[in-house]
Amino acid sequence: MHDLARSLYPDAPKPPEALSATDLFLHNAAIVLAPWLLAISGWKNTRTSHQLATTTIVVIAAVQILTIGLGIGAWPQIIGLLAHLPIELAALAAGIQSYATTQAGGPQFASAPWAAAGLLLVAIAAQIEAGQLPG
Repeated sequence: MHDLARSLYPDAPKPPEALSATDLFLHNAAIVLAPWLLAISGWKNTRTSHQLATTTIVVIAAVQILTIGLGIGAWPQIIGLLAHLPIELAALAAGIQSYATTQAGGPQFASAPWAAAGLLLVAIAAQIEAGQLPG
């Protein structure tokens, strides 16, 4: 599995370097806010744009999950540094829920609490991740 993961993902994250909580927050906030931005942008107004927005969100989620899986496969020693991962995945789920809220016919402002919850979870995860990285 280790060799397969490295062959599929040669640029897999190496054992991490020290990053600031701010850097980690900004990187992950963009990912979590993408579904919410699609929700409030009005992309759901036509069938085609709704399908494109939904596909974009599925791709974002798939890339995140595959990156995690391939990173762990390529560098199993980082498992001990992933205490923040469930919180980041919950943040991603909150971001996706912000889009789903408007798709269910809810008003656009109803999605804001989900986006805010996602950002709060990202901030918590960034603090945990930055605190456990060497350096």
